[in-house]
Amino acid sequence: MANHAAIFVEYDDGRPFSVVTEDGDDFDFDYCKRDDQIYYHRSGLGPPRTRIEAPQFAFPEASIESITIWVREGAVLVDEQGEPVVDHAARGYKLLQEFPGDPFDRDDVIECETVYCKTCDDRLPDDRDSPCEHIWYCDVCRAIGGAVDGATCKHVTRDEVLV
Repeated sequence: MANHAAIFVEYDDGRPFSVVTEDGDDFDFDYCKRDDQIYYHRSGLGPPRTRIEAPQFAFPEASIESITIWVREGAVLVDEQGEPVVDHAARGYKLLQEFPGDPFDRDDVIECETVYCKTCDDRLPDDRDSPCEHIWYCDVCRAIGGAVDGATCKHVTRDEVLV
């Protein structure tokens, strides 16, 4: 179990998606359909804070039914101007009153970076040389190729990756 105290959690379809901790760190949580697993990694560092900028996924004219958020008592969600958010529904998300539980302490959560494969349409763990048959890495030039961005390099060929 990780030792992080969440003060803000954004959920997508009931799964943690974005977390801010009391020490100011930001974490991204990515659901991998292939593995039916959630992978998380630290995506930002910051000083301890109680003011959290409201997520940018929704606008007053939008409504995203699958998105919910939880904000710890004493923390304040603020808009782009730094003003406290009063009407969460107007921003397109639903505020949870009860804490659903520590997002780091779930059976389906593992600390690991992810990479997105366009062909698989999935976030895959970035803990191996070839996360799927469409993505490869070159240790020489550090290129990521295939379904990530179509990059190529002279050191690795697709046939070598699939062997």
